Amino acid sequence: MNDNDLENKIVHFFVENPTLWCREEDKYKINEIDIINTLRSPIAIGFLMIWSVFESRLTNGNMLTFNKIHEYSVDISNRIKNNNFDITDELNHFVHRYTIKDNHNIHIKHLFYKRDNEKTEFLKLLENERSVVNDIETIFSVVYRFRNNMFHGNKKVASWLELKMEINYCISFMIKVLNLLESA
Repeated sequence: MNDNDLENKIVHFFVENPTLWCREEDKYKINEIDIINTLRSPIAIGFLMIWSVFESRLTNGNMLTFNKIHEYSVDISNRIKNNNFDITDELNHFVHRYTIKDNHNIHIKHLFYKRDNEKTEFLKLLENERSVVNDIETIFSVVYRFRNNMFHGNKKVASWLELKMEINYCISFMIKVLNLLESA
């Protein structure tokens, strides 16, 4: 199969008829409705597109891992200097979401499903005194987990898409970081 044939097959399966791909690839147990909803969701497509650019630009083309978030957060904070980099809304939203006692456990559980070490590190961030690096790392950790939960999580895409407000805050943070990187 040449490159053109492969590209045409991809376009046909994913763009022209995603349900056909789901039926032909039934071995993966992919829900047709989830595929259609994802392809029709500007927020899902936006998140995926921005994540790709964000990860590539931030890591110089390498793959981002959770244990590198602190290092990149320090780098981002060092670039701020006189730039307008206000992440107050994103920070307040996520700190509130993950520290409210009534819902604390369920949100943390879903965000860090089967990732106890990462969850422990994140909870330490929430308990630490606020600082620029800590604030960036807190939001960055949430963005990273949202990305991983979309691709590898225990939830279906439909339930991920229900978190539109959180996804919008993730997108907002990534755009602010990209703008900062471009201005530095």
